[in-house]
Amino acid sequence: MTTSDQAQEQVLWTLEGLLELFEPQPDGENRFIAQTGLAGADDRQVVEGTQILAQAIVAVAKRFPDKSVRSAYAVFARVVLVGPPVELDIDVVSEGRSTATAVVTASQNGKRCITITLLADVPSGDVIRHHLPKADVVAPADAQPGIMAMTGREVRLVDVVDVNSPDEVGPPELFAWLHYDPIPARDDLAKALIAYFTGHLGISTTMRAHEGIGTAQAHLTVSTAPMTLSVSFHEPVTWQGWLLYGHESTQVGAGMSYVRGTVHTEEGELLASFSQDGLIRPLRTTDTDIKHQSRL
Repeated sequence: MTTSDQAQEQVLWTLEGLLELFEPQPDGENRFIAQTGLAGADDRQVVEGTQILAQAIVAVAKRFPDKSVRSAYAVFARVVLVGPPVELDIDVVSEGRSTATAVVTASQNGKRCITITLLADVPSGDVIRHHLPKADVVAPADAQPGIMAMTGREVRLVDVVDVNSPDEVGPPELFAWLHYDPIPARDDLAKALIAYFTGHLGISTTMRAHEGIGTAQAHLTVSTAPMTLSVSFHEPVTWQGWLLYGHESTQVGAGMSYVRGTVHTEEGELLASFSQDGLIRPLRTTDTDIKHQSRL
C-alpha cells in the first residue's frame, strides 16, 4: 500500500464510521442485518472477518441485554464481499440466569460464510484474580508509526518499520500500540472494537521469523487468510489512552499457523486474550484466474 493509498483509505474510513458499522439492525426475532462498509475503500473487496465478528458481538449483546459477552470463537469458512448486506442469524443454545450461549451464522447472498459461537454471562465478584503482565516494550511515543491508520485510530509498531515487508526479519512476535478517539462508552461496542484488530497482524507475526516472505506477497504469490479467531474478554473492559496488542506465533507448518495474543492497557491491565489459526500456502495456479482483490 502506497502513502497515497493509505491517505485515501484514512479519508474514507473513520473510527466513528466503523463504530456505526458495528451496529447491526434487527430484522425479526433472533436476526440482524449488518452492512459491509465502503465499497472501494481499498483495492481488495473482501470484508475483514473480524468486522463480522465485531457485529456479531454487538448483535448478541442486544439479544442478551442483561448479560456481558465474555468470549467468541469464529470460523471464517467463506469470504464476505463488500456490497450486499450480511444476515446474522442467532441460534440461542441456552439462556439462563447467569450464562447464555448462542451461535451466530453470518450469510451473504443466501450462502453461509462465518459461524461464531459466543458466551455471555453476568459477571460476579472475584474469588481469585491474576493476569499475565504486559510485555516490557517501548512506550507509544518511541514506537514506529504504522500502517492501517484511520481518522480516530492511530497504530504504532514496536521494533518494526514495515510490517508487510519480506525484509523485516525477527522473532515470531509483534507488538502494536493502538489509540482510539473516541473510546466507546458502551460495553458491547468497546469489546467489538477490541476484537476488530485481533486478526490484523497474526499472519505478519508468523512470517516475520522467515526471511524472504511477508504479507506484501499475500494474494499475489502466496495464499493467506485468517481461518479461525477466538477472543476472551476479561472484565472489566474499560480503558483510557493506549492499548498494547501482543502477538506470538507458536507454530507454523503444513499450510497453517497459530498465533496467540493479548490486549493490555498502557497501565498494564489485561483486557482480552485471543488466538488465530491462519492459512499460509502456495498460491495455486487456479487462483490466478481470480482477481487478487477477491481472493481469500
